[in-house]
Amino acid sequence: MKQVWTREEAEFHGKHVDFPAIWSWPKPVQVPHPPVLLGVQGKGAIESVVDYADEWLPLDDEAAPPWRSRIAELQRLANERGRGSIPVSVCTERADAASLEDYQALGIHRAIFLLPSAGPDELIPFLDGYARLAGQFA
Repeated sequence: MKQVWTREEAEFHGKHVDFPAIWSWPKPVQVPHPPVLLGVQGKGAIESVVDYADEWLPLDDEAAPPWRSRIAELQRLANERGRGSIPVSVCTERADAASLEDYQALGIHRAIFLLPSAGPDELIPFLDGYARLAGQFA
């Protein structure tokens, strides 16, 4: 994606992805490109974030593997590899002040709230609540 975002013509030939020369416009406004967030949590996840991503995006979900204890591991590995600190965002259904305070204490800089699959009548109250909550932490 970085090549597609930053070059007039991009191509890639790898083990899992292979595409010939392509052109894509408009280019992103962010320079040099939008941040690459990697939402992985399994074995090798931290290494993949350090090797390929600008930021880690774990899912805070009861079914997801434990991730909180891995933030220190991420930062240690990033520093060892000369990356410096890697930002962490979280994707979550936990839209309450206590959860956001917990995320802040962990050094997480952004919470991305999940929305149910529903129509506007159900979604607008969710969004209004998220906006009020975000206002407390802006």
